[in-house]
Amino acid sequence: MSEPEPNGQQGTVTSTGWRTWGTLGSLFLVSAGFIAYAIAPASVLPLFMDTFAVEKPAASASISAVFLTWALLQIPGGYLLDRFDNRYPVFLGTGVFVLASVTGLLTDSYTVFLLTRLLSGASAVFIVVGSVNILGHILPENRKPIGLGIFIASPPFGVAIAQFSGPLIAERYGWQAAILVYTLVAVFGLVVSVALLRQPVRADGRVTLSQFVAALRNRSILFVSTASFCTYAIWTFLNTWMPTYGTEVLGIELVAAGAATALVPLAGIVSRPGGGWLSEKLGGRLQPVILTSFLASILFLYLLSSAPSPTTFAILLGLTGGAVNLAVGLYLVYVNTLADSSTQGTSLSVLLTFSQIGNLVAPLVGGWLIANVSWTAGFGFAAGLAVLGVILIVLAPATN
Repeated sequence: MSEPEPNGQQGTVTSTGWRTWGTLGSLFLVSAGFIAYAIAPASVLPLFMDTFAVEKPAASASISAVFLTWALLQIPGGYLLDRFDNRYPVFLGTGVFVLASVTGLLTDSYTVFLLTRLLSGASAVFIVVGSVNILGHILPENRKPIGLGIFIASPPFGVAIAQFSGPLIAERYGWQAAILVYTLVAVFGLVVSVALLRQPVRADGRVTLSQFVAALRNRSILFVSTASFCTYAIWTFLNTWMPTYGTEVLGIELVAAGAATALVPLAGIVSRPGGGWLSEKLGGRLQPVILTSFLASILFLYLLSSAPSPTTFAILLGLTGGAVNLAVGLYLVYVNTLADSSTQGTSLSVLLTFSQIGNLVAPLVGGWLIANVSWTAGFGFAAGLAVLGVILIVLAPATN
């Protein structure tokens, strides 16, 4: 197997060897550990509330805080990634996240704890976008769809691990132990990635202010980013409201409804890299796979809204989760293809900013529709997002 070698462009590396796939695995662990940390309070909320003596709205802010700073700082973070060797922002961002996590575990003040969560959310900009940039440089062109598909499976993997292991660890050792375990996973990934990434990974040239502005106004990237917004909003709608739907409409116990909903991220672990595999089989074409994702989502959302039994509900949740997640990794490849080589970090940040806004908007809009109109309106909102996604991808430029 070959070692990484320069491909003739400054800071760009190609490889088909073990070092490339080892880097992919290590960055996967960094991302999965961070995401598990970000979502961990949700699975142990009662214990968390007792520790800090706070109510549910305040406790849930510990999760929103991470995604808030992540969304707000995504684009300026992408600009910095286009100007520097991406290894160092990823390493530094992970270090800041680890420091914030440990500080949060040592404090008795909920205000300080929230501040550490905000700080860790800021570091996510470099951890996730920087990792995607690095992998986009070192993966061979014909392996990018499946390689980035594997990496982007790290968020649902982290969510699933936190949902399943968080209560078990917390029951024996306390909720702080669960968060510490997830942080240590990221630390291990960081150590391995530092050992493997020996050459600079940066944009081909220093991005200028005019290039930065042009990247923000690139119509093609905005189309793809809005489609990603639709995908993430549907995904978050399912993860947020399906436990409640299972209990209120189907009469399922909350624990069982939560376990069924966990099939959504679990399906993503398979379908996100699966989308890359399908794209490879289609000669690198991205649009057919993304269109399939949206069209299948419309069908499964309709069936899910009228599921006759808990078993059918669980099966359809898995199928819907698989359909929605099929497109996620391909958006990264799509934007890399459309972006100028000097503004890939900025362009990826636009994509991920839209995605995070989808994460923030879906629970609120879906919840308002469910509370004030009906569950049918909530499912209609999710299906409408899928229809919009179809239109956007049809209008987006072809990749081949």
